Amino acid sequence: MVTKMNQLINDAELENVVGGSGIQCVGVLSRLKDLGFNIKTPLVAGYESEAAEELKQIITDFNNKEHSKNSRRHLMPVIYDDNRPNQYYICGYRANPRIISEDELVNYLKKYS
Repeated sequence: MVTKMNQLINDAELENVVGGSGIQCVGVLSRLKDLGFNIKTPLVAGYESEAAEELKQIITDFNNKEHSKNSRRHLMPVIYDDNRPNQYYICGYRANPRIISEDELVNYLKKYS
């Protein structure tokens, strides 16, 4: 019997197969969906552009929430149109933006959404 765990490819393996950019967004949205986020984009190949736009919108909505305004921290995605791996930053008051991993991005969204 194939379990859901056996079907999942971790982000590092996925990145080695297809590069980065849009397909990484599909992976992040899939993880968010598993955490209960309402994801509208089909999480399959062919919807990478839509996945990138939805992830950008989720981050924009998150940045507009009260937590981000009060803590003066916000997230900033850099999503590429080619196969370069995407980058995610957390920016804070009086602090330089720092790159965070996809795991940190997902955990931050989970914790404060």
